[in-house]
Amino acid sequence: MSKAPAKKPSAAGGRKRKKSVVEPPAVRWPTIPVDMFGCDPDVAATSKIIKEDAVELYRLDDKELEGLDFERKPRERGGYYKQYVEREVEWRAWEKHGGPIGFWHFLKRLQEEFVKSDAQQKHFDLPRSYTLRQRYDLSKPTPPVLPDRYVGTPNKLQRVKDELPAWFWIACNLELNRVLENGELPTDIGVQRSTTMNRAAYFFSKNPRYVGRPEQPLGAGTSLAIGTLRSILRCAPSVPAEQSEWGKPVQGLVFHRSGPEDRGCYQWGREYLDRVFGALSRLIQEAGIGDRGWRSARWEVYYKYAASLRTGLKCVVVCDAHRHLAVRARTYIDRLRSGQR
Repeated sequence: MSKAPAKKPSAAGGRKRKKSVVEPPAVRWPTIPVDMFGCDPDVAATSKIIKEDAVELYRLDDKELEGLDFERKPRERGGYYKQYVEREVEWRAWEKHGGPIGFWHFLKRLQEEFVKSDAQQKHFDLPRSYTLRQRYDLSKPTPPVLPDRYVGTPNKLQRVKDELPAWFWIACNLELNRVLENGELPTDIGVQRSTTMNRAAYFFSKNPRYVGRPEQPLGAGTSLAIGTLRSILRCAPSVPAEQSEWGKPVQGLVFHRSGPEDRGCYQWGREYLDRVFGALSRLIQEAGIGDRGWRSARWEVYYKYAASLRTGLKCVVVCDAHRHLAVRARTYIDRLRSGQR
């Protein structure tokens, strides 16, 4: 009997080299921009602040001050110093920490650490709006509650706000600023904003099975099925970027136009939808329809749908995505429950 040929030793003393594992990028829900509407500054519009004080009081570094206008002022002993508008510096600190209340919590933590340190003989410097008896008085145990001017007067949309998730309320209003106000902040709650937000609340109330979004997306190693689904979503067909190409055939998309005056819209074609929902059905079989399965994965599909077709609100799932995708998803779930494949 002939012997099997001996395996050649590897160059590294016969040891096999381990293959490097490339971790897939982490999946996160789209970030909602910081909404500063309703954050009124108490600092006078004419107040100026030198760079050194801006850094010390507002805890900003050189990079974070970039883009702000400043004046170069001569020093008595030669050289120059930079002088900023204090309102703009304060606003930059608010943007960094998610608004004046976020900055309040940040300063509060710093102050508590300062008190516990050995530097108690020094004074803990604060921006003027956060000093004693000012609007954001840091000596108080809790920060002030800021009014939400998106609610309107008298509390025109308070019920709507109470019925919607906080992230959805903010995202909708920010997008409405872009659409209705051309990026400017609204001076009042108009009919269009009120109607739109009431419709959003109505949709949420009528679709409780489909609107709840888990706090975090599924982890990369949750299951093989979620990895397959994400690979398919990365290849989602997208609408033309150029307006001159709008309406022309795109592989994987179907174009609909109701009339000659209608601009028309694209939708995912049947072949691509079959791939998406085939992956979703495998995910449901593997992980179920709870937070570790369909309930979380569907949001990744909704976001990709809205982004690739440029439909609805940015950073949120729109009714169109729910309507077109949820119907197909229900069909798959019903078939799985009945034992069909």
